[in-house]
Amino acid sequence: MITLFQSCTDNHKSEIKSAFNELVKRYPELYSNGVINSYTFKREVYNSEYSIKMELFDQPNSENEIVVLSDEKGQISAIPFPDNDQRSYWIFHDEKLKQRVSKKNFNAVMHKAFNLLAIKEGYIKGIIFNDMMFSLLQATPIFEDDSSEIKNTNRSYPDSCGVIVKSNFKAIFDGIHESSWIYLNTFNNFRRGRYFQFIADEPYGSPGFKIIVYRRPCVIKPIYL
Repeated sequence: MITLFQSCTDNHKSEIKSAFNELVKRYPELYSNGVINSYTFKREVYNSEYSIKMELFDQPNSENEIVVLSDEKGQISAIPFPDNDQRSYWIFHDEKLKQRVSKKNFNAVMHKAFNLLAIKEGYIKGIIFNDMMFSLLQATPIFEDDSSEIKNTNRSYPDSCGVIVKSNFKAIFDGIHESSWIYLNTFNNFRRGRYFQFIADEPYGSPGFKIIVYRRPCVIKPIYL
């Protein structure tokens, strides 16, 4: 893994602008031209084995981020990471939605991105997802022995939050126990109040996968001055 902090070429900047314009068209509820232009480059990660570049853009004074994946053939895909209020996009585990589930949800976007970049095998998709979570978004792997959030639930959370935390971690660990491979693809995106679990149908064969997203409850958002 090589982490790079270099400016984009003019051509790549143009490709990113086009990808952002597509987001404006596809997600008018999330973006407008004025809003999309406020996103700025934050960091970049490159997977040399599979020639996939991952770039993070964020919006100052907000919880919103955009991840851009691209390959050496010039294929590029922008993936929204909006705040947790966008429940129909995230489809959080074990939460009922008041509105209809959006067909333009996070799982659908990740499937589309992998197809565009011709990443076929579940194992490779898991590696790219791992890099995106750990190196780009700086999420931390979840290990059962490190679950201090469960141990401190009574002290750290109001009752309703504690119930959700325990339910989330039970589901997360049930998935981990089913496959040691999943153990390496479960992440705590603490800064954004989310947990992610990548599960391939068959890591070394099938291209199918799903990503379960859990909402971390009772997160106090920072006040920006």
